Amino acid sequence: IDEMGNTVIPHGDVRINTAQSKFGGGSAFFDGAGDYISLADSDDWYFEGDFTVDLWFMLKKVPAQGDRTIIYSQFTDGTYQQVFGIFGDRGITYWNYNDSDWIINFNQGSMDGWSANTWYHIALVRMGDEYSIYRDGIRIASATSSKPHVNYSLPFDIGRRADLYLNGWIDEFCISNGIARWSGNFTPPAREYKSSIEAKAIPDSKVELIKDGVVLKIYNIPYPSIDYSFEVNIAPGIYQLRASAPGYIQEQRDVTFTTSGEKKVEDFVLISDI
Repeated sequence: IDEMGNTVIPHGDVRINTAQSKFGGGSAFFDGAGDYISLADSDDWYFEGDFTVDLWFMLKKVPAQGDRTIIYSQFTDGTYQQVFGIFGDRGITYWNYNDSDWIINFNQGSMDGWSANTWYHIALVRMGDEYSIYRDGIRIASATSSKPHVNYSLPFDIGRRADLYLNGWIDEFCISNGIARWSGNFTPPAREYKSSIEAKAIPDSKVELIKDGVVLKIYNIPYPSIDYSFEVNIAPGIYQLRASAPGYIQEQRDVTFTTSGEKKVEDFVLISDI
């Protein structure tokens, strides 16, 4: 389901598999032989600035040397393309190529840490000129590029690039255009994302910045799903961020600031205390 209203077209026999899921009792299964999901061209995946693509992902088979498993792509005859996937000779990889010019091209460098039948949280993040790939909240690849992205007039395919496909499962595939959700290592989401369609305003929800039990600053954010960029001039150290609202379970976590004015992007989901 695409929550922005884009039409989702399944190809092959890609299907919801209730035998495997990270959250919610089902995930999309791709058999590696023609299965993929296609969405028509949209500005939702024209990444002209910060962006995040994150998902839960499980391989049925680890790619061997020379094999390629595709997470998503926009592609036409090799001239224009952006590709995110796992390649058997270099690990997880992202590139964006525009008519003989590499906008960005970087990878993990090896297949270390990948196993079949294991759920991984994967995140591709661009913040400014810095690109990062995280696996289970740990950065495993990074690069920088100041070159602008191209607005490709191409479908967005999940699980396919040309004749290369995904053999595995995907759950909670999320595109955050305009948002760099993480700027460093993080704890992966512990629950499924709440639908923005279902979200309702909660006027008294807030996030507090705490040090040694003392509330230093309060951010009033009237939503049950909170995605907020924290940039404060404080001394380096470990602080706590606590999200709360009347009738909801509070969530608190430690956040380390290494420099004054460091930017942090944090996600909170408030769960009804019923």
